[in-house]
Amino acid sequence: MSLKKKNILFLIPFVFFLNKWVLSFIIYPSDFLITKVLFDTPDIQYYPIIISLANFDFYPSHNDIIQAENIFTFPYGSIILHSFLYKIFGYISILLSEFIFILLFFIVTFKIFKHIGFSFSSSILSTLFVLFIPIFLNLLSSFSIPYIEELRTTINYFFSVRFPRPQVSGFYYLAFIYLSLKFSKNIERNLNNKYAIYFAVILGLIVNSFFYFFIYCSLALLFLLIVNYKKNFFLFIKLNINFLLIFSFIFFIFLVPFFLQLYLGEPDHSARIGMVEIDFKDKIYLNKFFFNSILRPEPLLIFFTSILLTFFILKKFDKEKLFNRINIFFICILLQ
Repeated sequence: MSLKKKNILFLIPFVFFLNKWVLSFIIYPSDFLITKVLFDTPDIQYYPIIISLANFDFYPSHNDIIQAENIFTFPYGSIILHSFLYKIFGYISILLSEFIFILLFFIVTFKIFKHIGFSFSSSILSTLFVLFIPIFLNLLSSFSIPYIEELRTTINYFFSVRFPRPQVSGFYYLAFIYLSLKFSKNIERNLNNKYAIYFAVILGLIVNSFFYFFIYCSLALLFLLIVNYKKNFFLFIKLNINFLLIFSFIFFIFLVPFFLQLYLGEPDHSARIGMVEIDFKDKIYLNKFFFNSILRPEPLLIFFTSILLTFFILKKFDKEKLFNRINIFFICILLQ
């Protein structure tokens, strides 16, 4: 890629980032930096956690009277970069981190379109379209249009500058998609130590950022291998034991802090993210609710649309092998 194209990939996210912050500095030039950070970024309640991790304080109570007895439980994979940058740059690191993840999201989305077969210009335009979808849906949400609010919520679930989710977790999820696309292009050749490390690291970051994304991603990777090897799946495991061992060892390292928090963490924090004990009656109710939800017209429409698109692409673009380049999208949609 030429230097000019690389500059374009940097400048577009930079302009997107400046669009927000330049106005803030122009309209309120006398505000303190900490004031801008607190008033112009969402979910500021997570910032004390960034500071605690930056200071390696895993027992913060944020109260002079009450002392924490157990470690503070939090998906640290989504704030580790923010804590590192805060330790070096202070409050301005919040702005710097926001730009970094806008840039990373833009580059990964661009690379996904390029992988599918789009030209450089088409990939840029398509990525810009993806970036502006949340803004467009926010505008439409002011009108009484059916399903717009639900669609806006779903899109913002995967990308926005809201920290830490989906600013960080959304990028990890997209990075997994891109890695899987590259991996599935030639699985036989890519069953090497490099991809074992890549998948272990990205899934390790996801499990320590947003556990529900981890479920989708791990199942999607498993389905990808099963679909590719079919009856030879167990033979694949036998022949690629080195790949699996490297993946398992590195992923286990990421699981250590996850389980430490699970067993040694403050129960109040675990309850906040839904880790509570429920009786048999509640389990029945939740299972009924789940099955009733997936049988609603909306998810069924998405499911059957995905199936029809799969058959259409397999038939229409058989020579281009297009489905082999985008199959991970269909797997993730069907799992969700």
